[in-house]
Amino acid sequence: MILVPMPREMKCVEGVLKVGGKLAVTYEGLSPAFAERAKAVAFDAVAAACDKDVQDEVKVALKVDAAKIENNQGYELVISKDGIKVVGGGDAGVFYGLMTVKQIARQSKGGLDYVSIQDWPDFEHRGVMMDISRDKVPTMETLRMLVEMFAELKINEVQLYMEHTYAYEGYEVVWEEASPMTPEECKELDGWCQDYFIDLVPNQNTFGHMERWCKHEPYRQYAEAPDGFWRDELKEPWWVANPVSLCPTDDRAISLLDDMFGKLLPSFTSGTFNIGMDETFDLGKVRTKEICAEKGKGRVYLDYLLKVYDLAANKYGKKVQFWADILLHYPELVNDLPKDIVAMNWGYEDDHPFEKECKILGESGRPFYVCPSTCTFLCVTGRTENTMANQRNAAYYGKLNGAIGYLNTDWGDNGHWQPLTVSLPGYMYGAAVSWSLDTNRELDIAKAMDEHVFMDSAGVMGKTVMKAGSMPVQVAKVSKNCLGWLMQRLENKYLGDQMFKMPWFNIGPINEENLSEAETIMDEVIAELDQVKMDRADADQVVREMKLGCELIKISVHLNKARVAEDVASYDLLSEAKRKELAAELKAYIGPYRESWLKRNREGGLKDSAGRFETILKMLENAEPYVLPKPAFEIAK
Repeated sequence: MILVPMPREMKCVEGVLKVGGKLAVTYEGLSPAFAERAKAVAFDAVAAACDKDVQDEVKVALKVDAAKIENNQGYELVISKDGIKVVGGGDAGVFYGLMTVKQIARQSKGGLDYVSIQDWPDFEHRGVMMDISRDKVPTMETLRMLVEMFAELKINEVQLYMEHTYAYEGYEVVWEEASPMTPEECKELDGWCQDYFIDLVPNQNTFGHMERWCKHEPYRQYAEAPDGFWRDELKEPWWVANPVSLCPTDDRAISLLDDMFGKLLPSFTSGTFNIGMDETFDLGKVRTKEICAEKGKGRVYLDYLLKVYDLAANKYGKKVQFWADILLHYPELVNDLPKDIVAMNWGYEDDHPFEKECKILGESGRPFYVCPSTCTFLCVTGRTENTMANQRNAAYYGKLNGAIGYLNTDWGDNGHWQPLTVSLPGYMYGAAVSWSLDTNRELDIAKAMDEHVFMDSAGVMGKTVMKAGSMPVQVAKVSKNCLGWLMQRLENKYLGDQMFKMPWFNIGPINEENLSEAETIMDEVIAELDQVKMDRADADQVVREMKLGCELIKISVHLNKARVAEDVASYDLLSEAKRKELAAELKAYIGPYRESWLKRNREGGLKDSAGRFETILKMLENAEPYVLPKPAFEIAK
């Protein structure tokens, strides 16, 4: 029997409880709200094991007993000849016990196996953050499907990362082409989450990553660098043409955020709010150059963080979370944080220094989360080994240093080209190790995925998705922080070898051998996908989107094989015959890509995502080079 998460203590004994359509559900100590639907949850939990020929009534006893089960989310489950008994430390514990029953029922052979389980979580908060700003805004149907899956995996926090994808009244110019989440949709999703003991936490960036706002007037004038800036921390300076961050000394930025918060936060019942604040690349580059030189960039950052914290915490009454990457560059300032602010310590590589960073945050006494990733962004078919190691390390060092939460992030940078299916193993493994690292470290993810997510009786889909994320390191991991090979080497945005002069490129050149190995893996995955036997409503779409992901990798392989063979730095410099051949292959891909996108996501963002392919088409069809934007001013010597 495989359960996700695997419980801490499980004893299986010989015997099977036969279950039919009659349940005698009793409850004691449950809240009135949960008691109203507890019977329906219990029926759903045993449904897969029900035999219509069984006429006997089965007793299901649900009880909250905080004296016996100290952890509010912990539970004790016993399945025996006497029926099903679940005792939880709180409503959530009872619910999680029933989710375990559901997974046992799914594996039943004529009934529910007798079992005794004691279980409780390592982390109080176990979440998933989905990026809905980098082009993909899921449909409500997709979100409902994911919420139900997360609940079964005992996830109790969900965040939708927003930059411009909430329908703020009065700011239509920012979101009108994005198919955003409306206030009504957020409230509906919030209600679904509450039913599944999930806290839907609003997540809105408020400092960096505000380019979708700052490209419009008047918000451009609130930006740190209205006309662009130089990223001079790179091996060679890199001009960024568009404003990115709000200016931390501009009072209009705080007024804007105040109005945004007043429109956003009423759509969520959560007492928590993630205000973002990560990757402020342009801080100190233009408008705050002098004050950063005088006070220090870290202090200017912290002063602004405290202003936004004060607004969110004291005016709107929220517990505030923020991404901790910038502040961790200035550990001497950590003790100046408010005592109740929650630092979100993110890192997405297998060697991310969680040990060092968690120690800093733990010793400060400030509450913090560890935030690893599904590691699917910018690599299309995932990075299986990196994902598992990254998530294990986050769980280990987070628990060791007293983290209160674990937020598994799923990003969509540069077009969100990866299919949803590729993220599912990362969702599952993160849920498992955040619940109990000791009993889930060696979890057979492929088998667990086939049993509880893909419902693949052939036992193929799980290992196939894992295999798709196992491309050779030179191809799959060109860079740190998942800035993957495919975006840079397929989109070729920065012409020639200029793009490889950035400091995070550290793996080495691609060549015919490792490109061919990647293509072989993709061909094998595509062939194996024809062998699956999934029992889920979207089985055809799961296969379709995985094949499309593999085909995109193959297109990139063909483009880069040509570049290597002809020894050119950019696709527009390829021979005419080769450009036409590659253009035809890419052009044939774009239509199916658009169709697959709309099966799970809204139309907004699709134009931007597919537009990246069309940029490459221009290079191939017209020998049209990508023209770097002209700097608005010279870099200071």
